[in-house]
Amino acid sequence: MSDKIAIKNQDLVLRVSHDVDPSVWNEDKYFQFVNRLCGTREYQKEAIWTALRYLLGEQYENLARLAQENWQNGSNEALVGKFRTFESFRDKLSFPDKLAGSLDLATGTGKSYVLYGIAAIMLAEGKVDRVLVLCPSTTIEDGLLEKFRELASDTELASLLGAAVPKIINGSESVVAGAICVENYHQILENATSSIRDSLTGKGARTLVLNDEAHHVYSNENGDPKKPETIRKWKAFLDSPEFGFRYIIGVSGTCYIKDSYFPDVLYRYSLRQAIENGYVKSVQYIVKADDLRDKSQKWQLVVNKHNERVDEVKGLGILPITIVVAQKTRSCDSIAAEFKDFLKETQGLSDEQVNEKVLVAHSKSKENYRLKGIDNDDNKIEWVFSVSMLTEGWDVKRVFQIVPHEERAFNSKLLIAQVMGRGLRIPIGWHMSAGQPKVVVFNHESWAGAVQGLVNDVLEFDKKIVCRNVPESEYNFELLNVKYDPRTKTKTVTKKPVDNLFKKGYVALATAQEQEEKYIEFDELVSGGVSTKWKTTLRNKTYSIDEMAQTMFDRLGEVDEAETYQQEYPIEKLKSIIKRSLEESGSSVITDESRQKLLHALNTIRQKTVEIPEARFEIVPTNFTEIRTSDYAKYDSVSASSLHKDKYLFVTGETANHISSEEKEFYGELSDKLNSFNVIPIANKYEFKTPLNLVIADSNPEARFIEMLTNKDTALFIDKWIKSAHVGFYSINYSWRSESHHSKISNFNPDFFIVTGNRIIVAEVKGDEKLRGDDEYDYLENKGKNVWAKKHFEIINEELEKRGSDVRYKFTFITPKSFGALAEAIKSENVDKIDKFTSELDIVFQQ
Repeated sequence: MSDKIAIKNQDLVLRVSHDVDPSVWNEDKYFQFVNRLCGTREYQKEAIWTALRYLLGEQYENLARLAQENWQNGSNEALVGKFRTFESFRDKLSFPDKLAGSLDLATGTGKSYVLYGIAAIMLAEGKVDRVLVLCPSTTIEDGLLEKFRELASDTELASLLGAAVPKIINGSESVVAGAICVENYHQILENATSSIRDSLTGKGARTLVLNDEAHHVYSNENGDPKKPETIRKWKAFLDSPEFGFRYIIGVSGTCYIKDSYFPDVLYRYSLRQAIENGYVKSVQYIVKADDLRDKSQKWQLVVNKHNERVDEVKGLGILPITIVVAQKTRSCDSIAAEFKDFLKETQGLSDEQVNEKVLVAHSKSKENYRLKGIDNDDNKIEWVFSVSMLTEGWDVKRVFQIVPHEERAFNSKLLIAQVMGRGLRIPIGWHMSAGQPKVVVFNHESWAGAVQGLVNDVLEFDKKIVCRNVPESEYNFELLNVKYDPRTKTKTVTKKPVDNLFKKGYVALATAQEQEEKYIEFDELVSGGVSTKWKTTLRNKTYSIDEMAQTMFDRLGEVDEAETYQQEYPIEKLKSIIKRSLEESGSSVITDESRQKLLHALNTIRQKTVEIPEARFEIVPTNFTEIRTSDYAKYDSVSASSLHKDKYLFVTGETANHISSEEKEFYGELSDKLNSFNVIPIANKYEFKTPLNLVIADSNPEARFIEMLTNKDTALFIDKWIKSAHVGFYSINYSWRSESHHSKISNFNPDFFIVTGNRIIVAEVKGDEKLRGDDEYDYLENKGKNVWAKKHFEIINEELEKRGSDVRYKFTFITPKSFGALAEAIKSENVDKIDKFTSELDIVFQQ
């Protein structure tokens, strides 16, 4: 039924035949050596044996021959699905005429053991005289040299090899026979007269080249495959006829060129397998999170989660590290400075105490010396701010949280894998009786699909599923609507300076809270991984009424006729206005947003008198109609591709009972986490108080709103709710004036209707960007909707009062910044708080 093919990375791995003549290559000879080298890590053994069958088995003349075998024998349908023709496939191979290939081994799974095993056996077999191991940095070079020397000095391992122990050297020496030379490839490429180049010239046929972090062979340091002048130096060295290299094996935990998987992988041990087998930490990443008001709230969240990890592992004698990954050195420095100020302000720490906890590490940092010994038990560093230098070769094991601060850190599978790789290694001395350790990736929720896609790699399906009403649902309800007879009226509006600043006696404020509960949902990168909801409390900065009144009084002293205004509005009168403003908004505290609104109200002093002719439509109600939610069978539908992009699907265990037979196969795919759809299951059906079989959110803000409605703490106080259909369900007429002052008339369907007691909250949900009002056309239209909707429900409420009903409607234009305040109003069960609730966007439209 699908019109697209689902291809996973594992499907693209080239099969190396086990049919090897034992007189040519017999792995039994080295069984004990490999067994001792790899211990219980069977995947390391299989990677070594696969590479050696390929290099020593004499079945394949080159990589092109292996590729052709996989293509022709039909054992790899995924290759055909991806490349269509063999010529296209062959063109993607970097070294088709060499015995070349890649091993995909997840970060933290011990690639150095595999490299050493292949090198040592190739030398022992006499197939090559020397081995060159290339890596992208001095950090990795130092680590490999240390590990190889440790393995070469293991006398028992040496005796099992049955040949001379390889000599471990670096590029300062000539690569002599029997040596494994480990070198940073920059040294070779930048020094055309190096001893390595001299000792390898013309000897490539008897040299094995092993590339660690092999994705660098195909990408420059920025991961941009479109700059051949900077990318291909490493590859050109390997391909150079000056050396004539024949045997080339690359090893990487990130076998990607941007988002494209390597076409020459011989063996794969994936991140998912490594996590499920307990060889690395489990990965938790954010799939949903409440919106934050400012940077301070983000730092509060990150610090709260970090401190939670500190408490969890302190009994094991481990102090967790959080890494914050920035895009560039300049932004890294500024972000770190911002965070240090945050720690000083919120925790009362001195500069010395903060600097002991925080390390800034990048190519230009003067603190890089502190990286040495960072894994020691007595090291006090808890926060590392880094750029690309820490994406590879940094093997600290006490990393428990990673914060990609900017989207660039997560804009390709290669970068996602590199960033996550920094936290995968399990701490020394970790007892599995304490459970598998977890590293938290504090990503933006919009990147969740990319994180999951890293381990899933499934293409899209163009299928649809329909949102339907369940007629027998107890959550069906009735709504009252009214039709209008629009009539045009023209008048001239005069706008003049406000002689009496606070004509209403108060300033319209958004409902504010001193502290807010925030929810974040994490998923794990394992089959059947548990979704965990984390709740934490954030505190908003607040101001006293006395402070606010004094600030407003001082501002009045800065304008023309200051003495007049200050006499008219002394501090005590300003206090009364502030108190009334808080009462009207249902608030008890002044937050930063409230403070800005109160100060903004003073700007009317500077306004000039203007006269604008306006053509308006009067609201003349004609007849009232009852609308039943059960009258509409179909509300909406959504495609598979949309659920991979910007739409979200909310389902329960009951959903499968209310879909068509044609939808069942697709619904099964939607329920499988491997397919990376934006599907949000509601575990408890009693918290999904809607008469619909499923609910479709058309945007991230709408999805967040539905999460608020279905959160167990809020759902308890909601009787029923519905997500409106796009057309034909509950329509409200409205008019608005464009920038040219031409009046237009149209209609819209509000997004949500929520019944709580005798109140029906009607919500039109927008993103926080609407608070800025950047798009004037959009702002004016939404303002028109707001004005008419409020008048619409005033008329409805007047009619309900005439009918003797205590039911009332409350309309709000709302963004995620105000979701928490609305939830608190609902949970209060106080109709006065619900009636007075005002969102920040409501305030914008009142200005």
